[in-house]
Amino acid sequence: MLLPFCGWRYDPGRIDLREVLAPPARTLDENLRRELYRRHTKSIVRLTGNRFFDSDGRQDNVLTRAASTLDCWRSEGTFLRDRPAFYLLRQEFMAGGESYSRVGVFCRILLKEWSEAVIPHEIPEPTLDVEILQRLRALRGQIEPVRAVIADEKQALEKCLDTMAGYQPLLKLELENRVDWLWVVDHHEQCLELQSLSAGKVLRVVGGHDLYVAALVYRNEVRQALKNAGQTPPALGMLESDYLMALIWPYTLPVTGKEAVVDRPSPVPSPVPPVMPPVSWDGMVLHLFW
Repeated sequence: MLLPFCGWRYDPGRIDLREVLAPPARTLDENLRRELYRRHTKSIVRLTGNRFFDSDGRQDNVLTRAASTLDCWRSEGTFLRDRPAFYLLRQEFMAGGESYSRVGVFCRILLKEWSEAVIPHEIPEPTLDVEILQRLRALRGQIEPVRAVIADEKQALEKCLDTMAGYQPLLKLELENRVDWLWVVDHHEQCLELQSLSAGKVLRVVGGHDLYVAALVYRNEVRQALKNAGQTPPALGMLESDYLMALIWPYTLPVTGKEAVVDRPSPVPSPVPPVMPPVSWDGMVLHLFW
C-alpha cells in the first residue's frame, strides 16, 4: 500500500527552486557537481555531494558536514514541513523527436524483505552499498526516492492521479526539453482513495535498488539500537525508519517477478507510463526520520 508522509520541502517563498534542485547525485560528474555547489549556498548537492578535503577525518568529513548543513537549514527555516501528504509529479518531455507524458506519486512504503509484495528489477538481488548506508546514518533521512512501478491493469490509479493533477500545481519547473509539475495532496479523502487503490498491489523496484537494501539495513540498526538500550522496539511500522520514500509510476500490465518491465517511454497519449529516465530531481521532497 502507498502511504502519505510528512515531507520536507524548500520554502518557495524564500528560495528559487531552480537554483537549488539537482539531478540525482549518482548521475553527476565532478564538473557539474562543482557548478551546482557554487550556484547557491542552499543547493541540495551540499547534502548529496558535499566536497572532500585533504584534511577530512573522523570528526570532520563529507558526511558530518552534510549532517551539520541539514541541521542548520532546518533551524533557519529553509524547509517547510507538510502535514501527511502524497506528492504528485507530472513530467512532459521530448525523446527521439516524440512528446511523452507521465504522472507518478511520491509516497512512503513500508520496508519489507524482497518478497511477492516488493520485488527487485535486478537479478541477482542487489548488494549493500556502504556509502549509501553511511549517508542514511548521517542525515537520518532520504534525499532521493526509490523508483518503482505498481500494477494498475484497469488504470484506476493512473486516472485518479490524472484527476488530482488537474488543479493548480504547487511547483512548475521548466527545464531543457522537459517540464515538471508538483502537487501536494493532503486532503484526507484523497489520501484514503490513493491508499485504497494501491492496497494489495505488487511493487517492482526499477531504480534505487541499492538505496532499498541500505534502508533495510538502517531500519534493522535502529531497532537493534533500541534493544541495546534496554528498550523493546515497537511493532514494525511504528518508527519512521521502517519506511522508505518512493516515486511510484502506475503500470498497466501485471507486475510480477517474471515479466520484463518496459524500460522505454510511450508516446502521448500512453496507457503505459514510461518507467525509466528522466527521473525526479533531488530536493523536490525530503523524507526525514526525525
